[in-house]
Amino acid sequence: MKHFIYMLLCLWSTSLFAQTINKAEYFFDTDPGVGMATTIAIPTPSDSVSNNIAIPMNNLSTGFHQLYIRTQFANGQWSLAEGRMFLVSPIANSTVQNISKAEYFFDTDPGVGLATTIAIPTPSDSVSNNI
Repeated sequence: MKHFIYMLLCLWSTSLFAQTINKAEYFFDTDPGVGMATTIAIPTPSDSVSNNIAIPMNNLSTGFHQLYIRTQFANGQWSLAEGRMFLVSPIANSTVQNISKAEYFFDTDPGVGLATTIAIPTPSDSVSNNI
């Protein structure tokens, strides 16, 4: 019996290697089916992928939505879809507003304008700042 269990463990351990990701896809809100969503290009198949992509959202209605992404491995098996919720809000006016102030807090919100200030060196419509 020991040899049988050992052999099963050896066979199982050989299947625990890193999978190569060779395809990816995304969809919003409702799953169209595995392999039927919008394709994401994978430049170099690998066991991990980091890829900046532009996902058009101009057809989404105002409100909360879910963005899902899943990958396919070289053996043809698909991962589970990983989802993130986000909010699409209407633009109040056509004038782009600059970000001039920012703040952060942990756990409990002390109220607007009462948290720790983040310096914004140059007001802009988008800010990238290491703090």
